[in-house]
Amino acid sequence: MNASSEHIMNQFDRIEAEGILIDEVRTMPVVGETFVSPSYVICIGHSGTLEAEYDMKRVTFRGQEVSVVYPNHVLLAKNVSPDYHATIIVVSPAVFNVLSGHAAFAGRFDYELYPSFRLTDSQYADLMAMVAALRAVSHIKLRKRMEVLQTQLVVLLILLNTFRTDVNGAMQLKSRKTISRLFYESIVEHGHAHRDVAYYANLFCLTPKYFSAIVRNETGQSASHWIRYYVIAQAKLLMIRNPHASLQQISDEMGFSEQSNFSRFFKRETGITPDKWRQQQL
Repeated sequence: MNASSEHIMNQFDRIEAEGILIDEVRTMPVVGETFVSPSYVICIGHSGTLEAEYDMKRVTFRGQEVSVVYPNHVLLAKNVSPDYHATIIVVSPAVFNVLSGHAAFAGRFDYELYPSFRLTDSQYADLMAMVAALRAVSHIKLRKRMEVLQTQLVVLLILLNTFRTDVNGAMQLKSRKTISRLFYESIVEHGHAHRDVAYYANLFCLTPKYFSAIVRNETGQSASHWIRYYVIAQAKLLMIRNPHASLQQISDEMGFSEQSNFSRFFKRETGITPDKWRQQQL
């Protein structure tokens, strides 16, 4: 397993064990490859820039910005500046499922469309004070440590929602979901079983040709591109998270009828077989 894959695996183990993980990052574990995180992540930038693709859009994460990324979004890191530094708060799927119904998550739609916003100097200072308190509690042995951490996290989210409203109060955020945004949500829900454009076009009562034209107009890429993009990212994530699983098991989980079909699909999109890709991670 290479350094990037080993780092990811170690982080997954830590997140699942601790529930809420606070860490400092100065680079990305995977640059130039698509990655789908199963976790809820709050990222507070301090300095430098991270240029990436978030779902279907080019984005740049900068210092004194906060980004809130919900599970199952596709991230492709393209360039990380040498002075990049951020604090991340990663919430395990189990803890996220417990908290996701809370009112603090009411702004989820805005974050999923626009994950980042810039903080004022005072907001940045207040947020870092909250993070310091959350970090302190994470190191204290308490009988109800997780309950306290979850309560603090909810307060932090309420603070973020307030900051975002203050910063963007004069700015009109889009109030409707674009076809491509809804399309992405459909891929997350159905991508393991359906990989044909016609299926998704039918969900929107559109012809495949017109549907793909809309997606291309909104994103610059075809609908079939984004289906393949997401499926490959998910397959790589499964192979990283389950290094001892057979390709047949990976194929089954990805919804392919035969392992050979999965291998052909993977090679056609990446240029190498799943076996060879796995070997490169060792």
